[in-house]
Amino acid sequence: MLLPILNCLKFRGPKALMVLVIALATGFLPAPSAQAAEGGGGKKSAFGPGEHELQLPPIWIPVNIHKNRSGAPQYAPVTVTLISRDGGMMNMCYRLPYITEALVFALHETDVKMDRQRNIDTSGLSGVLLDAAIKVTDRKTVKSIKVVSGTPHPTASNQDMLGLCR
Repeated sequence: MLLPILNCLKFRGPKALMVLVIALATGFLPAPSAQAAEGGGGKKSAFGPGEHELQLPPIWIPVNIHKNRSGAPQYAPVTVTLISRDGGMMNMCYRLPYITEALVFALHETDVKMDRQRNIDTSGLSGVLLDAAIKVTDRKTVKSIKVVSGTPHPTASNQDMLGLCR
């Protein structure tokens, strides 16, 4: 079966050989409809169903405390944890750079106070940050936000999820 084709290639040149190689190679690949029938070809999530928590790296923000002698602003770390809605983790990962930027801008525009124990008053920050996150995503993505003063150590599963989002 191949002998007549190979004899024909002697007279046709390298372009005919290239066409033959491409035709043979694509003949061995499964059709896209076959992949879809087997369950492939669809959009798959690396995250399981349900809500997921994603702790972001600490964000350093200017805080209102007693003015130091130089008058320079004081900065303190705050850690934000995003909680996705069921099925919203993929969109949250995709929009993570935009969410982080919106959170940084919202934190810098908000008058954040620090108490005498050098803890940030996080009482009103969750609502402000949730509104900022929803502006760059939608209500189907981010369910709520937790804000913690300082830099708590993230869990190993959080590091894995953050790695999947990058």
